[in-house]
Amino acid sequence: MLASQALRDDSANRAIVLDACIRMANGNKSLFFNEIRKIQKRFPCLHRMAILTPFLRCKDLTIRDFSIEYYCNTSQTKPSSHSKNCECHDLPFTRAELKIILKPEPKLSAYKPSPRKGPLIKSLRYYTCPTICKLIAKNIGTDWEEEDEFANPNEDFKPLSAEQAAEALSCTPQVVTSLIRHHYLKGIKIPTKLDYITTAPWLADFVNTYAFHSEIAMENLKRTERVIPRVPSPKPDVVHKAPTIHLKKHLPQDVRDEIDEKRNTKPIPKPPPAQQWLTGRAAARKLNLRPNDILHLRRLGVLREPQFRLGKFRKEYAYSITDVEDAQIWRKNHMTLEEAASFIGCDKLVIQKRYIETGFIPSIKLSLTLISLENVAKCARHYELYTTVAGITNELAIAQWWFISKFITPGILNPLPQDHPDAIPNQSVIIRSEALRHLEDYYTKRENPIFCVFNQPELNSDVASRTPDKDFADDEEI
Repeated sequence: MLASQALRDDSANRAIVLDACIRMANGNKSLFFNEIRKIQKRFPCLHRMAILTPFLRCKDLTIRDFSIEYYCNTSQTKPSSHSKNCECHDLPFTRAELKIILKPEPKLSAYKPSPRKGPLIKSLRYYTCPTICKLIAKNIGTDWEEEDEFANPNEDFKPLSAEQAAEALSCTPQVVTSLIRHHYLKGIKIPTKLDYITTAPWLADFVNTYAFHSEIAMENLKRTERVIPRVPSPKPDVVHKAPTIHLKKHLPQDVRDEIDEKRNTKPIPKPPPAQQWLTGRAAARKLNLRPNDILHLRRLGVLREPQFRLGKFRKEYAYSITDVEDAQIWRKNHMTLEEAASFIGCDKLVIQKRYIETGFIPSIKLSLTLISLENVAKCARHYELYTTVAGITNELAIAQWWFISKFITPGILNPLPQDHPDAIPNQSVIIRSEALRHLEDYYTKRENPIFCVFNQPELNSDVASRTPDKDFADDEEI
């Protein structure tokens, strides 16, 4: 604004204004604050946002930081009337500056073009508004304080971004932005950015005054016993939904003490860089498992408990790549039921019924059943050397009762005793090679080989009702 006045042709105090601009641009905070105080005294009814907007939009970071500090540390009351000594009617503003000062889109037809020669670019043209002070005072979005106080330089001043305030409040930056929009938390929007900022004192005032609804949702707080009123939004016309908060003075003392204790606890550390962690779904893909199995692996101790959460609402657990690599080593030493069946050369139901359900080998029950490589090798060796009565009768499609009556009951085949290391509990385990040899000897003695009764047509009841013993007796008679 001072720079624009200095370049005007009708400026009577051109040298004074240029000298003021030099003092403000030398990087001295005290000189900058003194010059802004002089401008405020010259325009007593004008809000400080209109004075500081050109400096907030300045490309010089030092000037912009000085402007932010001056705005945050200054208090200004709403004027009851327009002073006659105010010279706001002759101030030039660009269209972008008017949009920031008056909040809604300004209608440039209502303003007068500045006497300064306008450039070809519309955004750089200047306009004057004789009633700028009254428009700002009537604007609902303008922030006024209860007392007038000029700002003093403070070396410890540091503005807080929405991300920094969200970290202090243990919430998301979107919640902080909503709090500022609804005037629960005091803050300003930097014209050159799309983000809001606040300060540590303003944040402390909010923490001492309000409490989030999620902070009081505790086990010892029952809604039927304690009715806690919610604080309505100071700006109900804001489109964005306001967070649900409560005044701390309305809360019971035990609830306030618990909230303060939670806030004073050590915050959760920031997650490591993105190259060092994986989400649960990404870890499941690395392990060739389903996402639901990650929780079981944590319970088994294969994966360490996650220390961080990721995502917009901090719902995704983060697992370090080192832990996932250790879990990959564990996963390589295990096979799923389908993989083990393909390796052994049998059906997966055989492994499930014969070896897992009987307790012959242990397994890990996830959404997919996992078996260690050692136990898979044990099953492969056992399946190659041994079989069960039910297993061999199913493989050869013969009647189980007939096999028992012909080979087990006469003592031709003797099942392994239960104390044998290869015995399966509650199963009749026999040696596969001996069983096949006895079956082959039995059938080679016959002139007409036997057909399985289950493969005969249903209409031929005489043949279907014949047993292997009767067939053998008839052949001898012939």
